[in-house]
Amino acid sequence: AMKHVGIFDYFDDVVSVDDAGDVGKTEPDVYLLAASRLGIKPSDCTVFEDLLVGMRSAKSVGMHVWAMHDDSSDADWPEICDLADGVMFDFHDAPAAL
Repeated sequence: AMKHVGIFDYFDDVVSVDDAGDVGKTEPDVYLLAASRLGIKPSDCTVFEDLLVGMRSAKSVGMHVWAMHDDSSDADWPEICDLADGVMFDFHDAPAAL
């Protein structure tokens, strides 16, 4: 999907929950694996996430979180906005500092 929309080359690495074992996004394992692969501290990472549970996990280990709007998360959107460091509806609208 990232290649299809032309953003794949903007990332140094891509990690999915399948890479981190059987814990899913309720635990921060996938996010910590990504930081480890990049060789950086969790506090130096920014996670783009559409699920509240994933945002909570990433924040629990000190990562920055940008909420990506997804219709399936509409019910959680107010809480997502309170938790996230920023919100986006489209990567085309990303601040230049990202």
